[in-house]
Amino acid sequence: MARYEPPTHAPSIMQPVSIIICAKNEAENLKKNLPHILNQNYPFFEVIVVNDNSSDETEKIILEFKKKISDLVPR
Repeated sequence: MARYEPPTHAPSIMQPVSIIICAKNEAENLKKNLPHILNQNYPFFEVIVVNDNSSDETEKIILEFKKKISDLVPR
């Protein structure tokens, strides 16, 4: 039987984090939620938004955010 034991010391370097969002026709949700996701105080993070062949304005919203925020990676 395994048991989790937390490290006895805090890591000295914060690890980078990638946030991946899969979006199919999520223009309204992206407009509402991306600002909150991008407004993090974590020093090393990126946001990857995957547009899954949307027929709404998802791609337009992603590209508008990309112009303003360098941590956003459209795919």
